[in-house]
Amino acid sequence: MEQYKKGVTVIVCCYNSAPRLPETIKHLALQKVPIGFKWEVIVANNNSSDNTVEVAKTEWLKYPQCEADFKIIDEPKPGLSYAREAGINASAFEYLVFCDDDNWLDENYVEKGFLIFEKHADVGIIGGIGYPISEIEAPEWVDRLKLWHATGPQFDEEGDITEKKGAVYGAGMFMRKEAFLKMKKNGFSSIASDRKGKSLASGGDTEYCFVMRLIGYKIHFSKQLVFKHYFPKNRLNWNYNKQLFKASGLSYAQIIIYVFLYEQNKKTWTKWKLFLMSNLFNALKEQYKSLKRLLVFMFWDIEGEEYILNYSFRRGFINGLFLNLFDSDFTKIKSILTQNEHAAIKK
Repeated sequence: MEQYKKGVTVIVCCYNSAPRLPETIKHLALQKVPIGFKWEVIVANNNSSDNTVEVAKTEWLKYPQCEADFKIIDEPKPGLSYAREAGINASAFEYLVFCDDDNWLDENYVEKGFLIFEKHADVGIIGGIGYPISEIEAPEWVDRLKLWHATGPQFDEEGDITEKKGAVYGAGMFMRKEAFLKMKKNGFSSIASDRKGKSLASGGDTEYCFVMRLIGYKIHFSKQLVFKHYFPKNRLNWNYNKQLFKASGLSYAQIIIYVFLYEQNKKTWTKWKLFLMSNLFNALKEQYKSLKRLLVFMFWDIEGEEYILNYSFRRGFINGLFLNLFDSDFTKIKSILTQNEHAAIKK
């Protein structure tokens, strides 16, 4: 087994992040780690049009006491998944943390994640708990959407959640570099671009978790990993959240291939098509049941009504399933199916 340098690489992916970076970098620079602990911070600038790079440099220089290495890289191809992968390729250490530009990591976050990986060699991904902190007072309905906003406990009990939940949110997520490189060696290429510019697409974190499971690694949840997740006022807007749910539905339809691969015993192209059609039929049936309520919502868009958000999600999901059914270029999906059928994806 190839050995990687012991330590932690924190990857901060940025798109026009200048307003959010000062507090994020401050919390990174003030991490408490043992003397001699090896770690680094990589800012992955993802096609920003503001002064993200200048702010990152200026803010880091305010903390000369921090012994972590610091560097900035550019990933011109828009998309969070591309920025994350660029950060991984530039990383020097065995364990990786995806710290969003609005995540304020607890002072022991880096060391605690390191120790969990050291204790559990079969764990590929670790998720923690994000606590929301808002620019303005959040509407009461926002509290019901915690997991959609990458906040709140991800499971009742900490430990192995591979078969119980199977995925964690990407904010503050730890990943084992060795496991990611095994994914790539087996031909993994991300289907989900995740966030791209102003797009609310998502799914890259769930995609990573599903592929980790396919190659034999476990997904771990830890209550020890705590961070604050900052929300500007525009993300607490009702219309923003309706668009978020619609984009999430579309994204889930993109990565539902992994649900098929993980749950089905015999994986054939025909069964994949039938799986898609079954999901499409069920989603359309649920939308049809919603017709009476939807007629009301056409005239009164009731803020905070989860029924509207669920409708938005299914709308995006149905659109995505139709694209999967009728798209003539299934190159990536065919590749995944072929690899799985020939047992190419193994730990």
